[in-house]
Amino acid sequence: MSFFKHQYNYKNKTNPKSDVIIKDETVWDNFSLMIRLRDIVRVVSPYEAYCNCITCRKPGHWRTKMDSGHCFTRDKPMTKYHPHNVHAQCHECNRYRKGEQGEYIMRLINLYGMEETEKLKALSLIRGQKKHTPLALYDMNKEYKKEIKRLSLIKKVKVR
Repeated sequence: MSFFKHQYNYKNKTNPKSDVIIKDETVWDNFSLMIRLRDIVRVVSPYEAYCNCITCRKPGHWRTKMDSGHCFTRDKPMTKYHPHNVHAQCHECNRYRKGEQGEYIMRLINLYGMEETEKLKALSLIRGQKKHTPLALYDMNKEYKKEIKRLSLIKKVKVR
């Protein structure tokens, strides 16, 4: 553990938890939760809220019927956690229709414009991207947790 603390405590950045190793899956779980919270369009009660699928527009419960689907590959660190690349997407489109990328791209163009969509695609094509460091994952996870708390208060939705 001290190896990670020493190696990633760069630029004299002191982080009391920097020796804690955060798994990428943990960060993804919080990022995914944050994205689906962000995309909620209708709240019935603190336990019942709905998102529309980015591709087919079908509404679904934000926790049980929606994934956080990527338009461009999640295999690259620069696009995996990019908030413009990830949106609430129903299980059917995300898992069984391979993300409906053509429709997804059209929605991104409508949401963010052609230039931003092209930048996202370019990011997904960069070779040799390095994985996030343990310290970066720790910091990202901390930010996503803050945003989850903020969004749950704004949307009046119970998260945990």
